[in-house]
This record gives sequence, structure tokens and C-alpha cells, in this order.
Amino acid sequence: MSTIPSELIVALDTLRISDSVSAIPSELIAAIVDELKHDRASLKSCSVVAVPFCAPSQRHLFRTMWLHRENWKFYTGLQQELHKGTTIPSGTIKRLASLLLESPHLAQYIRDLTIDLPDSADEDIPLAHILQEVPNIERLVISGLGVRWNDLSQAVVSTILDVFARPSLKGLHLLNVQHFPEAAILRVLSSMEVLSLHNSTVNVGETVEHATRTVSNLDHLILSRNPPSTYDFILSSCTPKLGNVRKLRLDTSHFTFERTLSSVATTLVDLELTCDQLNFPFDLPSLPQLRSLMLRIFPGISRRIPGGLPGVIARLPRVSLTVVFAIKIRLVEGQWVEEGQLLTQNDCQLEAIHCQLLFLDPRPSKALTRDTAFDSFCVAMRAALVGFQLEFSRVDEEQSYIGRLP
Repeated sequence: MSTIPSELIVALDTLRISDSVSAIPSELIAAIVDELKHDRASLKSCSVVAVPFCAPSQRHLFRTMWLHRENWKFYTGLQQELHKGTTIPSGTIKRLASLLLESPHLAQYIRDLTIDLPDSADEDIPLAHILQEVPNIERLVISGLGVRWNDLSQAVVSTILDVFARPSLKGLHLLNVQHFPEAAILRVLSSMEVLSLHNSTVNVGETVEHATRTVSNLDHLILSRNPPSTYDFILSSCTPKLGNVRKLRLDTSHFTFERTLSSVATTLVDLELTCDQLNFPFDLPSLPQLRSLMLRIFPGISRRIPGGLPGVIARLPRVSLTVVFAIKIRLVEGQWVEEGQLLTQNDCQLEAIHCQLLFLDPRPSKALTRDTAFDSFCVAMRAALVGFQLEFSRVDEEQSYIGRLP
């Protein structure tokens, strides 16, 4: 349970003399409930203890929601992986629609909404009703899960597009959404501050190129595992310029990698690159504003420093660099290969590197094996990167892909 500040406890003790909850100022009640915003069990208790506590508690209980289909247990493994480990409060589309009919005031509290596109007609109308009733959505996640945009009913399509037009909506994330309409992506590129596309396609029609392009409001852009046509459209002269992007998450494996970076070169401050195994080095274009860079590497079963890493580090400007090795622990964990000196600090502009070992399948029973992996990882990195200020850490991947989205 969250800790309530001592001054609030003293104030409550004083007010208990009156033996009346109504004597507690509403501001004080709100402050108490705010301290419990990450403790759902306590919030549920507060919501029924007395009327003055109900609304402040419900405001937190219903702020974030994931609406899934009734058949959610039968999602494929790939789809489940995106939701794996998520702690978002969840329920079926029909259940929330029914709840909002009984208690329509709850709709105003929903600010962060994740929805699975419905695959049956009897879920279309309930989802459309929900989206019509929630006026204050700030962040929307749409998960396709095998349902193409063209498969949706007109009622669902219309209400989703209406949500895009609301001034409260600042962030949109599309996961496995197929045939997303061109007009809709043009709208969100112009209005959103945060946008991510994961394995999604755009249904491109006959676009018209404009002599004077508008500039997108996007501050944070994430592009992951999309087909070439999606990248081509976003970077085309038919879309708003990416002239305000400060944060970018991108796969280096895609052939438009350098072109995408060049499109945001003058404003980019924070860059995260998924490098897969990083067998070969790559060059970054000139990024004059870049201050922070994270390289996320997936070495597979290998326990050695990727051949491309020294070359990448040697080419980097002076930035804050974090190198993350994401691994799954093997049944028998061997030592990391000590390949000796691969790079010295004198060879590049960097002075310090944060080296992180990320465990993708944390299991307490493998604690000793994980210790072995981390210790040998540190030894190998120190031997390979000479003269750098090296900082080491180890973390568990506890969040799903959805949970890591801004």
C-alpha cells in the first residue's frame, strides 16, 4: 500500500473528532486518494467508504483501460507477446459499454484507452458507443489483431475518426493495423504529438503533392517492423514534414533507416535504435542536436560482443550512450567470449558508456545463472572497450511492448 504523508495523517486524526467525513475538505480527500493512485485495491476500498471519496477514487480507477474482445484467450502467440506482462486494467468491450450505460459519468475519467478492433458484428456497436461517450481521451492504442481496417463497420470507423479530431488526443499507437486509411494518417501526422506504428500498413490512394508542405506537430515518433510502403508514405512529399521530432525509436534493419534519420536530423535529441544482432557497423547522418542514444541489441544465443559495435561507437558524436544487450537465459549459461581490446577511448569522441544486460525471460529460479551471465558480460565489455568510463546495470524486461509505449 502507498505511504500517506504524515501531515495528512495528522490532519485526519484531528478531523476524526467531528466523526464526520463531510467535514474533510474535498482538496484534502483528493490529496489522500492521489497518494494511492498506483494501489488499485486501496482505491476500490476508498470508492465505497463514503460518497466524498467515490469520485476521486474512480478518477484513478478508470483513467487507464484496455478493452479486449470476448475471445481474447485465443489470440495468437505473436499478438499475446505485445500484451505480455501488461498491468493495464482490462475488460471486454461489451462489459464497459454496459457499465457506461449504468454509470455514464465514468466516461469522463477515461484518459488512456487501449482497444482491440472487434472481429464480430455484435461488438461493433458497443465499441462505437464507448468511443462516442468518452470525451477526454489523451492517449489511444489501437490493436488490429488480424482485423483489417476495411473489415470494420462504418459505425466503428466513424467514431474512431471522430476521436482523432478531438483536441484532447495527443498520442496514438497503431499495432498490427492493416489498410489504415491515407486520410486518417495524414490527419494524425498533422495533429498528434506522439505517434507509433508497429507492423501496420497504409491504404494509399491517389495522393497529391503540394508545393508547400505543412509541418507535423509530432514530437515523438516510433516506427517498428512496418513494411516498406508505410515508411515510403510517411517520408513522401505528400505528408507533412517531420520538422519537430525530438524523440525517435527506429529499426536499423530497414532500408529506409538513414533516410528516416535524415528527415528529422535538425531537431532530433533522443534516439533509440533496435539493431538486432549488429553484425556490421552503420553510419549515422549528421544529427547536430542529438544528446542521447540507445542501441538495443538482440544477440540471440551468442555470448560475444557483436562485430559491428566497435565501428558504430567509433563513428558516434559526443552523446550520452546506452548499449542494451537483450538476452534470454540458456539452460547452461556459459561465459561471454573475451575478445580482448576492440576499441579504445582515444579512437572516438565518447568518454562514457552505459552497458546494460536486459533479461527477456526473468525467472527467480535462474538467479545464479543470471549472475554468471552478468559478471562475464561485464568482464568482456571492460576488456573490449579500453579507457572508457563504463557503467553497468542489469534489468528484467517486465513490461509488454504496449507497456513501453509513451
